[in-house]
Amino acid sequence: MRRRTTIWACIVAMLALGLAACSSDSEPVTSLEVEADSFQFDPADNTVVADEDVTITVENVSDSVEHEWVIIAPGHEISSESDFDEEDVLFEVEAVQPGESGTGTFNVPAGEYQIICALEGHFTAGMEGSLTAEAASG
Repeated sequence: MRRRTTIWACIVAMLALGLAACSSDSEPVTSLEVEADSFQFDPADNTVVADEDVTITVENVSDSVEHEWVIIAPGHEISSESDFDEEDVLFEVEAVQPGESGTGTFNVPAGEYQIICALEGHFTAGMEGSLTAEAASG
């Protein structure tokens, strides 16, 4: 009897965790926290509410390298560092020093956006992500 109760408790816990994970990934937010480290963003892909102010905090957990978090403007896509031009920038949290955080607020229309670190060599090293802006539900 005790074993059956334990098994059911585990199944219920796994289902609850699975549902929580699904709902948090699909709902757009108005506040983001992103870590920058080892030439990657965590999380790399985010979903925000379109046409509303969104606050982003970028925490640089790197030991020795500064990082940026840059939204590339619609209609522009960076496939190599030679493609990048400051005119491509829609919004950025600039040069966050190791062990520090940078914060900013942006507002974007619905759509898909490329996120990069625009510091030399960082995009080439794989520092890229995506931002999806969706209308608020409800």
